[in-house]
Amino acid sequence: MGKRDVTNKSDGAIEYNPTKKKVLPKPKESTPTSRKVVFSRPSEEIKLLALEFFDREDENAGIVGDKCFTIVLNKLNKKLGDRQ
Repeated sequence: MGKRDVTNKSDGAIEYNPTKKKVLPKPKESTPTSRKVVFSRPSEEIKLLALEFFDREDENAGIVGDKCFTIVLNKLNKKLGDRQ
């Protein structure tokens, strides 16, 4: 192990501060891999979609929204796949 770079302080203390010396590795900065989609729609519209997708109108609004997103995304992916 190598010798540490230390600082002698005026009171006789010895200080080793890796942050000051900038010798600590920094974690990679990353961008989020997912994002949250939040919006509001009238309850009656959510109930109508829930009934269509799940045969019940009391399904959780988030699950209904996720289903709508998935349907549209699948259509778009198919459309883009047909172009290639």
